[in-house]
Amino acid sequence: MRPHPPSPSPGRGESGGRGGQGVRSAWLLALLLAAALPAAAREIRVEASLEPPVIGLEETATLTLVARTDSLDANPHFRPDFELENLQIVAGPFRSEDVSYVNGAISRSFRIAFRVRPLAVGKARAHSIALLLPPGQRVELEDRTITVQAEPTRPTRRPMRDPRFEDPIERLMRSPFDREMARRPPRDPAVHLRAELTPTNPWAGQQVLYTLYLYTRDDISAIMPRQLPTFRGFWTKDIPLPPSARPEMVDLDGVRHARVVLFQKALFPLRAGRYTIEPAKIELVARVIEPRVFGPSYVHSETARLSTAPQVLDVRPLPASAPPGFAGAVGRLGLTARLDRAELRLGEAATLTVKLSGPGNLQGVAEPKITLPAGLTLLPPQQQAEDSLRGTTVTGERTWTYAVVPDRPGSYTVHVPEIPYFDPAGGAYRIAAAPQLPLHALPRLPPAGPPAAPRHTAALAGGNGAFALGSRLALWLGLPGGIALLLLLARRRRGTAQPGGLPAEACETLERCLGEARGETRPRQAAARLEEAWRELLALQWEIPSGTPPLRWGEAVAARGGDPAVADELQRLAEELTYLRHAPQLSETASLIGEALDRSHRLLRRLR
Repeated sequence: MRPHPPSPSPGRGESGGRGGQGVRSAWLLALLLAAALPAAAREIRVEASLEPPVIGLEETATLTLVARTDSLDANPHFRPDFELENLQIVAGPFRSEDVSYVNGAISRSFRIAFRVRPLAVGKARAHSIALLLPPGQRVELEDRTITVQAEPTRPTRRPMRDPRFEDPIERLMRSPFDREMARRPPRDPAVHLRAELTPTNPWAGQQVLYTLYLYTRDDISAIMPRQLPTFRGFWTKDIPLPPSARPEMVDLDGVRHARVVLFQKALFPLRAGRYTIEPAKIELVARVIEPRVFGPSYVHSETARLSTAPQVLDVRPLPASAPPGFAGAVGRLGLTARLDRAELRLGEAATLTVKLSGPGNLQGVAEPKITLPAGLTLLPPQQQAEDSLRGTTVTGERTWTYAVVPDRPGSYTVHVPEIPYFDPAGGAYRIAAAPQLPLHALPRLPPAGPPAAPRHTAALAGGNGAFALGSRLALWLGLPGGIALLLLLARRRRGTAQPGGLPAEACETLERCLGEARGETRPRQAAARLEEAWRELLALQWEIPSGTPPLRWGEAVAARGGDPAVADELQRLAEELTYLRHAPQLSETASLIGEALDRSHRLLRRLR
């Protein structure tokens, strides 16, 4: 609490006249005497206090640190240093500086005060107290201890107005009735706490905005939350407050207040019924200013404990006339679908992206059940979920990515099923639909001859060091490109490899690259690395197009006269890679990555 100014000194009464000249003469004489005082009289005296000695658990105490000097040219300013035990600071520091002349003596003091609150019943203290005085002087003080009890020590009646703030002219001119009114207790802080819900009668699954407002007419120096609702029965999302929000001036019960948002949260009721949201409780310290007709305003800090009323929310059930396929989506949603290309050849794949988005809660929305026409194969999707904020509105987005593979040439139409949802603004069910997508599959290209070696590797094709250099380039270029370069070198040196006759150097390099892939812990990335490596190997060993889906590898090897056991192992490997490609983020896939790598090593041993 800010210390009060000193009481008027004798001889400094009301104004003007010879009394004023006498005061000025006394000040001049005091200044001359102060200049002649010895240095010992100008020493700075320090003290610390923690009061009152006994407080209740819900009450506060004041830690005051003071430095005094008898000289006007000495600087009593300091920087405090201390530690608290069983106490916490709730307000402060409050600084004040006084210069007084009493009975011919001048004194100057500098004061810093803190309001502290106990944490538990028992002893509480401020220890390791030190004041850092200029220039670099450190003065240590003794510990200050108080007792904390469970019961309050102060009566409920507020303290009377401090007489030091009573104007002397008002005191002379005031009637006995006015003097009695002057002894009334200081006013409480003009603060109020309110909680609001918007809307107050929502549908099940509709967003409700919970806002905690503070209405005030006084300055607030500290706010301590004591209790917030638990919001049981709701899916919730925090709404961060802007860092530079300004108070809004509003009328409360016909009186102008500044309104500040303390807390906001988006609530989504999981089912219909009546919900009761618990009260929110805070504690704050307000700086109360009471103007006076004459003299300085009466300024004091007051602690207030505020609580909201319980909030009741009646949630309406959704209408019973839900359309077929409705799965609980509530909001204003839109559905889009697109293919990354409308034309492709057999052995290639197109990417189908389906996105459902809009204001609302999309938690638990399942993937669309897409049925493709005969001649197209749809692989399991990868799903991406994201919830964002637009102001105070939660916007959800769900994206599913599929691979569409044609089995035979022809023209097809990809249709994404409609998704029903409930629009709370209109109070009706609606349909989110995406347009149909055309897809044209062309026959596969005739097999081409062996690919020509790149120019920058032609000089490496001859000589015994070709494969050693190729091995180093394999590590430099990465797994897929390195394997391709190595096998191209082997092909140029030994001719087209026959099934079951891979060069030993190529197998060793591939095994080394697979060993590096073993360090990859992310399932999708590991599956992609293994898949690309095997695509290159199958293209060079059996001339299988690189765009062939992994689930068709075994069939393609068998059709080209490959070993049935190798084709069967390839089929199992492809199934493992496909699962790893589309595994949920929370699935345990470390063992599957190891199995895919082990199967790759067994296949390489068969192909040597």
